[in-house]
Amino acid sequence: MTHLGLAIALQLLAPAHVLPDGVVERGVQVTAYDDQLEIRYLVGLNDATLALKLAELLPDQTPPIDPQQALDLYRQRILSELASGLTVLLDDQPQTIQPVETRRGTLHHVQLECVYHVPLPPGGQLMRLELLDRNFAADPGNHRMAAKGRGDVQLDDCSVPPILARVPLLAFDQLPAATAAESRRVEATIRRPGAAPAAVLPVAEVERAAADEPLAATE
Repeated sequence: MTHLGLAIALQLLAPAHVLPDGVVERGVQVTAYDDQLEIRYLVGLNDATLALKLAELLPDQTPPIDPQQALDLYRQRILSELASGLTVLLDDQPQTIQPVETRRGTLHHVQLECVYHVPLPPGGQLMRLELLDRNFAADPGNHRMAAKGRGDVQLDDCSVPPILARVPLLAFDQLPAATAAESRRVEATIRRPGAAPAAVLPVAEVERAAADEPLAATE
């Protein structure tokens, strides 16, 4: 993702005000490619909440007082920590989630984007995808999930919108239990292009297809 794309994604995640203490904004964007899934996990929280979360991650250490040092330490730990709270199933089989990197963007509060890859097995045009997010389960704040395919890959019967901008902002802690559980889950069928080679048309069919092609516009 480009820096411009990251900035847009973070703006979509965050409301235009300073977050209250204890609130964690999160958004999960899943993108299916032909050979892998990309998971982008967006996190927004203020400095006080960052210090609290860092203390939870490192109970035997005193968190740094300096906000920048605290953020740097949190970035070192959050990538693997969030991965442990994600479950990805393909056709009911658990998959390995590969941490890639953590990026930072700042609007009105600390913003982090953690990127993960999940390799897709070769072969098979259809696979059932299930993704469950168990992170920040006890924290108030908006939790949004979105999933889409790229290129020739499609997601059929997807339970969430394709992009985070289309997901309504609903405070996770104010949702009914059943709705809250569904808001943390993605289900879809991944449809990839077939691996069979293209059929070779007879010469007459090729000439007929060429004749049916519209002429390219010329200036």
